Amino acid sequence: MLKRDHNLQSGQVGLITLLLMTVVLSVALSLSLRTIMEQDIAITQDESLRVFNAAESGIEQALYDISQDSISGDIENIDLGANYEIQVDNKVNLTINSGRALEVPLNSINGLVNIHWWNKEDDCSSTNKPAAIVVSVYSASSVKYYGFDPCNRGNFTEVYRNSPAVDFDNDSHYYSAEVTVTSSDVLIRVRPLYNNTKLYITATAFTSAQYNILSSGYGTDEDIARTLDVKRSMPGAPDFMDFALFSGDNLVKN
Repeated sequence: MLKRDHNLQSGQVGLITLLLMTVVLSVALSLSLRTIMEQDIAITQDESLRVFNAAESGIEQALYDISQDSISGDIENIDLGANYEIQVDNKVNLTINSGRALEVPLNSINGLVNIHWWNKEDDCSSTNKPAAIVVSVYSASSVKYYGFDPCNRGNFTEVYRNSPAVDFDNDSHYYSAEVTVTSSDVLIRVRPLYNNTKLYITATAFTSAQYNILSSGYGTDEDIARTLDVKRSMPGAPDFMDFALFSGDNLVKN
């Protein structure tokens, strides 16, 4: 009986040892797998950040090309592992902050410029009232001003809510206005007031209204790509120029 008990105890010790080794091995494998996964995630995040920065560098280079009036229309590559493309669009589709202005060359257009703006579901009875817009049309020697306001604030032309809304590029624009321009007009500037808004501006003969920039960064090792899509208005005079006074002769203080 003593011999049997000894063998039984030895078998129990061996079984417990085997179970402990199995648990330790499982924990070690789990920790090792988790460490490897965390390392892979860290490597992927680092590569993703590098690729995103490369795409941003493509945007910066594209903006520089625009400032230098050096637009090829082709896909351009940069050394950081990115490429970019600049396209000139014949319409404006941008979000503009209140008080800022965008400018579009007219290029001898003779007809209507259609302006649509978007303010979600907000109306004049809400606390977040829709924007009014001021439109300036410049010729070589004069400027004409137009004001449009859904909420009748100030000496503006009142416009009425579109029903149904006019849809452009998956956005609903609730207010619209038209401005007549002639072949002697050289540019148009549009400024929202009271609120930020999306603007969609078209004309039959627009040839260049905004720039669309598409920049892609890529990583060959991790098969990662990041793409940035940026819209930029045409270069124009600074905003304060809308309030500047011009004279063909000397100014005299009275």
